[in-house]
Amino acid sequence: METGLTLLIVIVNYKTPDLTINCLKSLSNQIVKIKNSHVVVVDNNSQDGSPEKINQIIKENNWQWVTVLAESKNWGFSGGNNRG
Repeated sequence: METGLTLLIVIVNYKTPDLTINCLKSLSNQIVKIKNSHVVVVDNNSQDGSPEKINQIIKENNWQWVTVLAESKNWGFSGGNNRG
């Protein structure tokens, strides 16, 4: 399967939106320098407003290089990575 991506980063979130946002902030200056790169945040059914909080920061910063997948089931760490 050819995606055209040079780098794909998968971050699994479960009830830690602030840590995930800090991770995205730390990536923000570097990720734009890597051609064809993208970050996927998989929220493992946190049920604490994590996806909304993370999406709000993404929107405020116009981070087009990141996508949030809000799952309706907790897949565990490895399953979350596979979803990403």
